[in-house]
Amino acid sequence: MVTTNVDEAWQAGVPHEIAFWEAVISGKHPKEAIRQEFANRRDGLGQFPRPLTKYLRRGVVNRILDVGSGPISSISPNISGFEIEIVAIDPLADQYNDLMAKHRVGPKIPTISGQAEDLSRYVGQFDLVHSRNALDHSRAPLHGLREMCRACKPGGAVWLAGHSNEALCTNYKGLHQWNFMPVDSGDLVVWRENDFRSVRKLLADATVTACGSVWYEVEIRPKPATGR
Repeated sequence: MVTTNVDEAWQAGVPHEIAFWEAVISGKHPKEAIRQEFANRRDGLGQFPRPLTKYLRRGVVNRILDVGSGPISSISPNISGFEIEIVAIDPLADQYNDLMAKHRVGPKIPTISGQAEDLSRYVGQFDLVHSRNALDHSRAPLHGLREMCRACKPGGAVWLAGHSNEALCTNYKGLHQWNFMPVDSGDLVVWRENDFRSVRKLLADATVTACGSVWYEVEIRPKPATGR
């Protein structure tokens, strides 16, 4: 059910999110695929995501900011020929790190506290700013998108992916308070209740390319001056 006060709904959803991740981290989650994906992240066995390879450059350190990473980033640095530095942030990092310590899980890339809505300490620092199935869980994703663009280096990119209209599909349960929906024009619409926002209008000086139906993928190219 839609709750008008997004912040209250988000805070109320935090225990549900923590309970989900405790089940995953402890190995007690009922879905094997979820347990296995987490195990691959934990053990550093994953491969660098194929859709992100086009953003990498040889001969330099490719800095990637993973926004809403959860306890362990879904981005594995395992790719030959490239040097990669990943900074993983999440607003629930402290709770996640407590769970990781409780279950004696030590990630190769630690998650630090941070949220999409405030990336002021990262302005102009990253070649790629990434968020996988997370930004639509935030309190204010439209503001988060602006901040993610600011965190890009000149010529950098923002890349998003996730389940389309997940809040609607989950009946606005837990942290799922916003819907992300690609449209035929290639724009991304962010919406809840009767409030529909075009990301192209929000980021008028950026190039926005969205695609997908059940699963969306979005590339945003801020203008070069963004983050200066």
